[in-house]
Amino acid sequence: VSGENSSEYVALDTKTQPKYVEMIDCDNYVPDLTWSNSTLGFWNYIANNWMGKSDTFTDGTDVLISPQKNTTINISETVSPKTVVVKGEGKLTLQGTGAIAGTTSVNKTDDGTFVANTSNTYTGATILHKGIFSFASIANGGDASALGASIEYAQNWIWDGGTWSYTGATASTNRSAQIYNDTEFNIENNSTLT
Repeated sequence: VSGENSSEYVALDTKTQPKYVEMIDCDNYVPDLTWSNSTLGFWNYIANNWMGKSDTFTDGTDVLISPQKNTTINISETVSPKTVVVKGEGKLTLQGTGAIAGTTSVNKTDDGTFVANTSNTYTGATILHKGIFSFASIANGGDASALGASIEYAQNWIWDGGTWSYTGATASTNRSAQIYNDTEFNIENNSTLT
């Protein structure tokens, strides 16, 4: 067209892959705080349910929860540990109105069962080495769920053994997973997960 300036622009949306973070060595993990073996308690900033550097929780600490019996922890606030390791033979249930947040990673090992019923916003990896990791919600990468809100890169959902057990309603996700060792994935309640 005579007398008019025109140009075409192409938009390109890209994502950069985050820096790879080494997995926690759960066998040699040295926590700042260890859950006090109370079988029922609150995880917040005032409850005295921890042993180690303090008997109360503070953000930025390495946390170990090692239940030998069935244990229920009610997260009543948004907490931001540096790392979380769940290790033990018992069943641990995390529930409540609070959430695990921050850049933390959540790591499950040993033969026990970990039931995650909170909608978490942490952006680090969720890693299963051994045992059962049961979760009631899943969402796209970046959105809160029982598996946190990490972006959908495979290094943020590590399958290193054990069994994932999805107990929520029918859902879909764009999350990718990195599979290191044989790992089962079960979907309960006649739900569908795509």
